[in-house]
Amino acid sequence: HLMRLANSGEASIGRKVATLRDAINATGTNRIARWTQLLLYADGRKVPLEQDALVQLAATRARFMETASARLAHANRKVVDGAFLTGVFSLVDAVFGDTLENTLEALTLASHIRAAILHREGQLGTLLGAIEALEHGD
Repeated sequence: HLMRLANSGEASIGRKVATLRDAINATGTNRIARWTQLLLYADGRKVPLEQDALVQLAATRARFMETASARLAHANRKVVDGAFLTGVFSLVDAVFGDTLENTLEALTLASHIRAAILHREGQLGTLLGAIEALEHGD
């Protein structure tokens, strides 16, 4: 999946990416880390990423959270990355088939990210609530 992503669209470097080293050089470690987080949702399923509703929902949430958090007064790389993680992991219970609380406990996420996902606390919780409202047409 990572190689296919590295060879697609804006990530493409004009030649076929054949190794993980090529993919990292072409896209950067930050983008690879984000793709890897999203690929958690596609693990083991034979559905193309562009047709996988769960992958698309997680990616949309994560991107919304990232973009919206960048507009906050205190936005910096740490805040934006935390917002992306919040969006990605807000659906993680669907992958592991356990409760959201148990799954997040196993992942040992930062306490403010856990609080945002579990209780919609803080600015990240507010942003997560906003994207969920948008998803429901509210």
